[in-house]
Order: sequence, then C-alpha cells, then structure tokens
Amino acid sequence: HGGFGGGGGGGGGGFGSGQADPAAAAAAARLRDVHKEAVQAAVRQARAFNASVEEHAAAVHVVSAWAELMALTAARCLPSGGASTAPSEDPQETLFILADGVLSHLSSPPLSPLSA
Repeated sequence: HGGFGGGGGGGGGGFGSGQADPAAAAAAARLRDVHKEAVQAAVRQARAFNASVEEHAAAVHVVSAWAELMALTAARCLPSGGASTAPSEDPQETLFILADGVLSHLSSPPLSPLSA
C-alpha cells in the first residue's frame, strides 16, 4: 500500500481510521512552533540590522553635508591671497573655530529620535 504516514494494513475503516496519530500531531505542532520562533527571531534580527544601517547612513549623510558646508565656507571665506583683514576678524580663525565645533559635535554619540 505505501502511502504517506501509512501504518498498519488496510480495511478496518472503523472509528479511528480518519484520525492522525496523537504523538505525530504533537511533534508536528512542536516543529511548527520551532519554525515560527526561528522566523520571528530572524525577522527581529533583520529589523535591528536595518535600523542600524539606516542610522549609519543618516550619520554619513550628516557628515557629508557638513563637509560640503565646510568646503563652501572655506571657498567663500578664506582669503585667496590678496587683501588682508583685521586680526580680530580673521576669516581663517573663524573657520577653524567653526570646524572645531562641528568636529566636536560629530564625534559625540548620535541623538536618538526621541531626544531630538
């Protein structure tokens, strides 16, 4: 006869012939639970990974924007070798102070979305 899950001979057809083996049903239920827990754990890990990637991408975006700002500021504020300004208003010193503040801020841990 063969057949899937086949057991004991043919015929009989009586009261229990349409019911599955209780031990096999329990084992199948346990296997489903294990698979479900494994899939849920994988989804949690994937979400955590995606959140981390998004956080790092946002930090890279901020650093890139600051780099562009600093390059633009340097191009517009630093003397190109001509007129001299008063020492108290040295654009190069102002730019260095700005850059130091930006670098200090960027080296601090990123803000969480709730504290922003």
